[in-house]
Amino acid sequence: NDGTNGSELWKSDGTESGTVMVNDINSGSGDSFQSVCANCMAVLDNNIYFSAYTAANGVELWKSDGTASGTLMVKDINTGTQTSLSQFNIVATEEKILFKANDGIHGDELWKSDGTAAGTALLSELTPTAAGSTISHMTSMGELVFFHVYVNGGGISYRAAFVSDGTPEGTFAVVNSSSLGNINSITSFSALGDQMYFHVNAPNANLYVSDGTTNGTTSITPFTGSVSTYNGNYLYQPAVIADNTVFFFSCTGVHPTLGTIGNHCREGVELMAYDPVNITLN
Repeated sequence: NDGTNGSELWKSDGTESGTVMVNDINSGSGDSFQSVCANCMAVLDNNIYFSAYTAANGVELWKSDGTASGTLMVKDINTGTQTSLSQFNIVATEEKILFKANDGIHGDELWKSDGTAAGTALLSELTPTAAGSTISHMTSMGELVFFHVYVNGGGISYRAAFVSDGTPEGTFAVVNSSSLGNINSITSFSALGDQMYFHVNAPNANLYVSDGTTNGTTSITPFTGSVSTYNGNYLYQPAVIADNTVFFFSCTGVHPTLGTIGNHCREGVELMAYDPVNITLN
């Protein structure tokens, strides 16, 4: 925001003179960007993809090659002034963009784009009701995208970790409520090579790893806990990958429903390391 044009798309070559606005997408003093976040933009084939607002079209999918003429709306998904995209959850695989959008008919669902209007379409209706699905934590791994899905409406209630290769048949749950019972949260996706690590709190927290198949998805921590005693576990922050080792913080002695309030982390916070090559947990 330069004080004149509102929050708009800018670029920089690292110098003051080379830092300029790319395009005044929402012309005048109005903002085209409502927020800034890690999952608000994605890069594919020398174009950056993002959601932007205009008074004519609401918030829709845009792309830019870094020039004013090359900055344009990909598709008006929810036609007219209605908004289709939030400012979050846009990720790129090696060949396409996956994102959450609402076309005004299906609710929030998983969409894909190759950067053209014709190639931008609903990928999978994860919840076949107008209520749609709550999709979050979208994280790419090669040609796959992992994400959390929460559904609570239309007589359906569940949480799941999904994976998608950009096709309807290749979009499915690798962890879900039907196999684990009540799941409180699925968060903190981190990729290492062809393995995705993430936290599942059901209700005790465990670190899971997945190769993108149901058979190749498993818990690698042995933590169990009771909802009525202080013997649960809590995982702090996403796993950190270094030298092919997965590091993560674990708080043991936690009440699974009360978390780490007060002194409930009775056995302290420990740094743990997982070696996926030698299959060891320390």
